[in-house]
Amino acid sequence: MLAPEKHRIGRIRWPDGVRCPYCASAACVLEVSGPRLRWRCGRCRRRFSWTTGTALHSTKLSARQWLAAAALDGTRPEEVGRLLGVSPVTARRVASLLAAAGRPPAEQRLRRLLSQPRPEPRRSGRADPWSAQGLLAVSPRSEQLLAGLTESHKRILNALRHRQFGATSHTVAALGAVSVGHTRRCLRDLERRGWAQRETRACAWGHRQVRARLWRLTWTGECCEVLGCLRRLPVAGLEPFDRDGVPPEFWHNFWSGTPADSLSISRHGLLIAETLVNGRDPLARAWALQTLPVETLADCRRLRGCDTGAPARWLDAALESRSA
Repeated sequence: MLAPEKHRIGRIRWPDGVRCPYCASAACVLEVSGPRLRWRCGRCRRRFSWTTGTALHSTKLSARQWLAAAALDGTRPEEVGRLLGVSPVTARRVASLLAAAGRPPAEQRLRRLLSQPRPEPRRSGRADPWSAQGLLAVSPRSEQLLAGLTESHKRILNALRHRQFGATSHTVAALGAVSVGHTRRCLRDLERRGWAQRETRACAWGHRQVRARLWRLTWTGECCEVLGCLRRLPVAGLEPFDRDGVPPEFWHNFWSGTPADSLSISRHGLLIAETLVNGRDPLARAWALQTLPVETLADCRRLRGCDTGAPARWLDAALESRSA
């Protein structure tokens, strides 16, 4: 049997029923672990207590002690220390929280503390890049959506935002600087929320097609609302190709011969120039005319198919502008 104060403390935080502080799910099961109350969420499978994510997060005091402290009229550390039998440091901390929560009755006082978010941890060194939100004001609905997101979730959402057409779980892990196993768990969690989805489709890889399982954002209303609250940050390893290679978005132009991921400008510059200048992709042509060495473009100008017509005019204009 649970003590009456434990039932009481749960009703103070969740008057309409227990909800997971991570994903806001109501499918929670009570787990009695020694003298403390714990629940397990049936959706995200995480454990939490009545203080998780609040101003009382990680408190070592029991529910009975907090109820007794919240009933005090005074907030002097000496009085709190005598009542609870704690150290002077803990007494000062409890007294400051009680003073910020107003005066009794105890239930209203505790309800104010349990409605306040968890304080930011003290950090030494560089600041957490996720502490600054993208919006100046966040609505209560957005706060509820963001409450269940960990730093890994935010990194993965940021990585998927940079790859709008999808990416494999290994690529998302590299972009977000998160382990592959944890990335897959977070992606499945985002899939359950309806913010990410996976699909298997054929992708161009060099001169051939490969089937890959890709993850991408759903761009639903909730997903866009969360992304609007997260600051867009550069991702680790976003460099898409070796500086001596062809960007992946132009690989589909090389439909025969050497796979495009094996081509290098230093060794296959003339082949790259001829293929892209004579091709039908204007973006690939512009990249070749602006990036390939001038000597390579001059050699390409003398090839059959590039010495007359539109390719000759494009090459002449590029050589004139880059030689000026």
